[in-house]
Amino acid sequence: MTCGKCGYYNIEPDNFCGACGAPMEGNYGSGPIESPSIEPVDAVKRAFLNYFTFSGRARRSEYWWFQGFAAVNGLIGIIPIIGQLASFVISLAIIIPTISLTSRRLHDIGKSGWWQLPFFILVAITSTAAWTPVFLWGFAPESLPSWGLGVALISMVTMIAILALWIIWMVRKGDLGPNRYGPDPRQAGRQETEDAPTDPS
Repeated sequence: MTCGKCGYYNIEPDNFCGACGAPMEGNYGSGPIESPSIEPVDAVKRAFLNYFTFSGRARRSEYWWFQGFAAVNGLIGIIPIIGQLASFVISLAIIIPTISLTSRRLHDIGKSGWWQLPFFILVAITSTAAWTPVFLWGFAPESLPSWGLGVALISMVTMIAILALWIIWMVRKGDLGPNRYGPDPRQAGRQETEDAPTDPS
């Protein structure tokens, strides 16, 4: 049963929450092994509450709802002046929680949070290599070498492949049970939470 105070899902029937100790209300039972998905508002709250938390694990629902929040912020930026200003401020505010949340999501599938760095570098390189020849072809075709469009095509395909792999990782179900980065966030076994090893790397 989910604690109404902290959101912890208690598998074992008890009168008090195994995480925060708050009294539990309602019907008690063994419940499912997997706790319910995180709601959108809760996902955004968790991201900001764990602003600088790069250790531990995060569920798919927590990650993707926060990405949805970031996408809505991008749409706000379409609104002239006020919307653009608000979007810019929010974008600055979500840089760090996005990195920390992504680290926890990678931990959930057993991978280091440092995987973000090579992905970012590769996407930056391939996108630059893909769009520079296209830009030159459109505005200064005489300065584009004969092999330029070939480089653009190869770079674009490579970039798409990298992004596809990233999406596959982000939608992948987390490791069942504790892994070296912490307890399974979908399970709320009290012993599991107490005994699971953690690795902040």
